[in-house]
Amino acid sequence: SRGAKEWASVCAWLASVRDVTERKRVFDALQESEQLLREAQWAGQIGVYVTDLRTGQWKSTPVLDHLLGVDTGHEHTVKSWVELIAPEHGQRVMAHFDQVVQERGRFDCEYKIVRPSDGVERWIHAQGTLRCDDMGQPTHLFGTCQDITDRIAAAGHLQELNETLERRVQDRTEELRNALTQAEAAKRS
Repeated sequence: SRGAKEWASVCAWLASVRDVTERKRVFDALQESEQLLREAQWAGQIGVYVTDLRTGQWKSTPVLDHLLGVDTGHEHTVKSWVELIAPEHGQRVMAHFDQVVQERGRFDCEYKIVRPSDGVERWIHAQGTLRCDDMGQPTHLFGTCQDITDRIAAAGHLQELNETLERRVQDRTEELRNALTQAEAAKRS
């Protein structure tokens, strides 16, 4: 009977060692996964947020705080988020946000912000999806923000080049018309 008790004690100890080992393996895998996600966010310059629609508070990743030019002491409220939006974009963005909440749709909007840390204007592409409670009422907005300033600048530069090319083509066409008119006049004389 003493041997059976000792054997049971050894089995219990082995089971606890296996349980701790499994927990450690899961914990290590989770940490590695979180590290990969953080690195991917920094590489892609994609910040993540979650907004609690009931309290008006939002949480963000360090990447998002960096993109928005806010520090960890910044008040993360819907009001403070709206204050980041450049004035000429505020109404449009808020109307889209309200529509998303009313229609239970997706948030997908590009807008300019003014970073409080340095006053620099940046373009942001924000996307998000709603989470609703059991009664279908929106409770949270989860999403990402990406700085698209370089893309907007490149698109603007491309548009300027296209406009310049169109003006050159119009000018050259006009020059050719004038030359043709002069040639026809010279031929008639």
